[in-house]
Amino acid sequence: METKEILQALPNLSISDRLKIAESALQLVLQKKHSSTKDQQKRQLSLAVITD
Repeated sequence: METKEILQALPNLSISDRLKIAESALQLVLQKKHSSTKDQQKRQLSLAVITD
């Protein structure tokens, strides 16, 4: 399903379903952010070891 289709479907959903979708989307974003942060830390540590 494309983003445009999802956005068009939202008004037809119940408030409860919209909140579930928003919560799930936020959790995915936070997981990705946390994962990216860990990857960045690993890269920085690797660079620190190489440059030391």
